[in-house]
Amino acid sequence: MAVEKKQTFLHGAAILAVGTMMVKAIGVLFKTPLNNLLDGVGMAYFSSAYTIFNTLYALSVAGLPIAVSRLVSQNAVLGRWREIQKILTLSRRLFFISGSVGFFVMLFAARSFAELVRNPGAYLAVTAMSPAVLFCCMTAAYRGYFQGLSNMYPTAVSQVIEALTKLVFGIGFAWIVINKLENEYKLTSTVLGMLAADDAQAAVIISQYSAAAAIAGIVVSTAFGTLYCRIRWKAGGDGITAEQLENSPKPSGSFGIIKELLRVAVPVCMGAVVLNVTSLIDMVSIMGCLEKAVLADADIVRKMYLPYFTKGLRTVDIPAYLYGCYAGIAVTMFNLIPAITSTIGVSALPAVTAAWVSGDREKTARSVESVLRVSGIVAFPAGLGLSVMARPAAELVFSRSPMEAAVGGQLLQVLALSAILVALSTPINSVLQAIGQMTLPVKLMLAGAVIKLGVNCMFIGIPQINIQAAPFGTLACYIIIIGMSLKYLNKHLGVKLRWNKVFGCSFASAILCAMAAWSSYGMLKLRISQPLATLVSIALGAVIYAISLLLMGGICKEDVVMLPKGEKIAKLLENKRFLR
Repeated sequence: MAVEKKQTFLHGAAILAVGTMMVKAIGVLFKTPLNNLLDGVGMAYFSSAYTIFNTLYALSVAGLPIAVSRLVSQNAVLGRWREIQKILTLSRRLFFISGSVGFFVMLFAARSFAELVRNPGAYLAVTAMSPAVLFCCMTAAYRGYFQGLSNMYPTAVSQVIEALTKLVFGIGFAWIVINKLENEYKLTSTVLGMLAADDAQAAVIISQYSAAAAIAGIVVSTAFGTLYCRIRWKAGGDGITAEQLENSPKPSGSFGIIKELLRVAVPVCMGAVVLNVTSLIDMVSIMGCLEKAVLADADIVRKMYLPYFTKGLRTVDIPAYLYGCYAGIAVTMFNLIPAITSTIGVSALPAVTAAWVSGDREKTARSVESVLRVSGIVAFPAGLGLSVMARPAAELVFSRSPMEAAVGGQLLQVLALSAILVALSTPINSVLQAIGQMTLPVKLMLAGAVIKLGVNCMFIGIPQINIQAAPFGTLACYIIIIGMSLKYLNKHLGVKLRWNKVFGCSFASAILCAMAAWSSYGMLKLRISQPLATLVSIALGAVIYAISLLLMGGICKEDVVMLPKGEKIAKLLENKRFLR
């Protein structure tokens, strides 16, 4: 535990990043067969339930883990160890209460939520998802506590456990339900005793139940995550010694701690709610506007995607199908990039908070620069590379759903550019929260949400544009958010940040990376198979990026030494004159 407590923010970020990459790799193993099992309509039900869950989860708990992490790290600097342990006790009670409320709201309002998002067929999936709110809330209490102590292992391990459990139970439950219901329909022309008018109607009913079954597997995974965190805390402790507790001052009263938790948590929670409400707005507005576009001229919409529509797809199901391609494929791949940089934000929060509380503004500014520089090193090549390789990458990952992958790949070309901005926004928000600017991210998210809704409502309803406008709404939203966030961050720090040193080398190297991947793919696909050409082009782009970044001096010594074994790595790179 002594080693775990001394994790630097990049060490912690590396731990979380490895965990996140494992989770995402497992997620691809989950999503790929799930897309094949559920098809576009079933994925729309699945995605609707997930979006509603994320909003209710944000309402229930989203700000509290960050509040716990910030208060724990703040008290650790001051040596108030007894207060730290009391924070955990009180936060678990708060999380249980808020999680229980979220669980019952989602359970009893499932049908209303499904109708609200214009996808009533998602009712069963929404109902099945409701217990996950409670389990996720309980897990979040422990994660926030350990993160505040700069110990990222419990968070990373619990996430991997959840992903593995989701893979086994989610796919298993969906496969069992689909096989059972399809066999019943073949034998009796009924689905769960209900007479289906034709094959298309039977497929829709089966999609509803199979999506709910997949969601039930996810609920099981969240229960396993909670169980692990509980066992980890009971068996492994938190690294606070008996001597530290003995020398620690008496903790504050329960009311004072709860008040401080809520003071920090409420603005952060509102920001998370706005972010998830933005996703909800996206779903409601996209589905509604797609229905409008199809109603206005279904033939134009069909002609745009004629080669990619599933045979026999009914006109009434086109909006759900297109949304399923967008959310199930384009958004799934888009989320890979912010997921990595979010680990940097989570790990940086305690470190930047400690620097801010100590009153050293120059140290705080350098810490912030390091957070943003590392975020840019990840975000720029991933976003630009995914944009130029969007369609072949989507077709590679979702090879068994080629029609949906083709549509999703088109949308991903623009959405991947937005991923750069989203990837930067998460650590920037963490930094703003660490220096006490709790409400600012909320205001900026609201402004972005309004822009996003405006783009959706203005353009998606036009038959000739339809779902193609959705990625541009996201891009416009985050251009505003990032631009204003960086402006206010510079202002509130009180120290001027060196933007060229932060982003210059990584952005220039990323352009070379994207050009290398795009041009090599164009040549290779004529000579070798498309999947192999895609893999080779991505690998070549990554190599070009790494070489360019080193030659341009984009790696700083102060960043490298914070990595695991960082001193040895820094010495090796210094000998090669690759550090600045």
